[in-house]
Amino acid sequence: MSKYLPRIIAELEKFNSLGAGELLSREQITKAAAKLDSYASFLPSVRDGSLKEDSALFNFTSKVVELVTRFSPDLTLKDYLDAAVECPSLFYRSPGKIVKNIREVVKRFAPDLTLKDYLDAALDQPQLFYQSPGRIVKNIREVVKRFAPDLTLKDYLDAALGEASLFSQSPGRIVKNIREVVKRFAPDLTLKDYLGAALGEASLFSQSPDTICGHINYIINLCERGIIEFGKRGRKKPGIRENTDFDREKLFKYLCDNPHFLAFSDDNLQLREVYAIKKNMPTSLNPSRKKLEKEMGEMLGRNNLSMFPVDISPARLVRREGEPFTKEMADNMMLRALIRAGIIKSGKLAER
Repeated sequence: MSKYLPRIIAELEKFNSLGAGELLSREQITKAAAKLDSYASFLPSVRDGSLKEDSALFNFTSKVVELVTRFSPDLTLKDYLDAAVECPSLFYRSPGKIVKNIREVVKRFAPDLTLKDYLDAALDQPQLFYQSPGRIVKNIREVVKRFAPDLTLKDYLDAALGEASLFSQSPGRIVKNIREVVKRFAPDLTLKDYLGAALGEASLFSQSPDTICGHINYIINLCERGIIEFGKRGRKKPGIRENTDFDREKLFKYLCDNPHFLAFSDDNLQLREVYAIKKNMPTSLNPSRKKLEKEMGEMLGRNNLSMFPVDISPARLVRREGEPFTKEMADNMMLRALIRAGIIKSGKLAER
């Protein structure tokens, strides 16, 4: 703790005296103050002892209010403060510089990018308030250039607004992420189709190719084993049968048309696998996780997993001498294992 911490805390507390209610909670003030105090220790004026406790550097209130006023009504004080708590250096920064950064990016992408939309992106990715406009513009344009004509500036900007980190990420990394996935699954997956999928699920631009390829290979494995069926309508028949000759090209078309499936976590796919095996019937990627967990709980004797903690202590899973191993015990053991493994997330084990 430095000698500047009391001044930092006092400045942050002023925001709650502006007549707009509690803009910063005690937890937020404590969190931001600790980081701001740490940042101050790196300033040359702190190191040489010339920075005074009453320095204008700490006039957070006037700086933030000026910034928000210049962006009103597209930016609210509460929203900006929430972003600044996550990126506390914003409290120190010049409002004029931040305004220039934001407006320059919007100007260079107009009319495809509006001030309101870019401010919303910056609230999700606060570094955008202070990062170089030239760097951000280059990040976007370079990706579009390297994927032309299959990717347009307007489409990629729309994706970046939904996944704000794309404004800051290295174009080389994003290009590699996309091309590597396409390369591993060619010719069943084309660049144009996968770019279309990424525009629908923008996280695909930034996720590791190993992660996405792992998801795809897992889905292929589930299809081959007859666990997952895709593109089929009507009631599924009981019994799981291998399907190693399924149409891979159609699978990739289906995944690109429904790109959120590619972003499923491993435990989401594991839930579908366990569900199908337990039910002895193929499932699909369509049912929501919530629906599958509810039905899984019902199959294991629990009608409402989320209402009450599942009271299954290890002691209840062990047979007493001469006691038969019942179906209830087996279901309890399976449910406990699924909750502990994070495959069923809506359930909670009772604390013992």
